[in-house]
Amino acid sequence: MNEEAFGLSYRTLSDPERETMFEARQVAMQFAEIINDFNASREKELAVARLEEALMWTSKHIALHGI
Repeated sequence: MNEEAFGLSYRTLSDPERETMFEARQVAMQFAEIINDFNASREKELAVARLEEALMWTSKHIALHGI
């Protein structure tokens, strides 16, 4: 196993990387607010979970590979 897979090796993010991560989080929050207005359903729960997952993978990519 490599250390990157488990987040054991970190690096300092550049200002553009931090800005991109912040912007991605803002967009995700805006989309989540739209979804939260929907009636309760399994699909709604899955949509929010997948949005959170997409943000997690985006953040991991930036942390490991930059933008």
